[in-house]
Amino acid sequence: MKKVGVSAAQCALGFRIATIIIKTGINEDSFENFILDVYNRCNNIGLSPQSISSYLQDLVEFSSNVLPISKIPDYIKEKTDEKRKLEEEIEKLNVQISRLQQEKKNSESLRDQALQEKELTISELK
Repeated sequence: MKKVGVSAAQCALGFRIATIIIKTGINEDSFENFILDVYNRCNNIGLSPQSISSYLQDLVEFSSNVLPISKIPDYIKEKTDEKRKLEEEIEKLNVQISRLQQEKKNSESLRDQALQEKELTISELK
């Protein structure tokens, strides 16, 4: 590995990727054609080889640390629902803030009016 300049982590990543591809039923003889086809298709949509490697590594880390790849749609749905609920809660809190600000203005107005009446009463008493 040292002669080729490959680290153990890179070798392990390559092995994991190769294992995944083989598990999907790709014949060893057609492996190179498969990789070239994938590369060309990715290239056609503007996905660079560096990005492919980086995205695959991120996906492998994500799936091993968070959850299996098959559960990603459920995870995304769960997080989307959670986000929607949080947005609804934020909206409720904003409405409550507006209501409390209006109540504060009303209370301040009543206080100011009471202070004015107090001043008038004091001046009338004098």
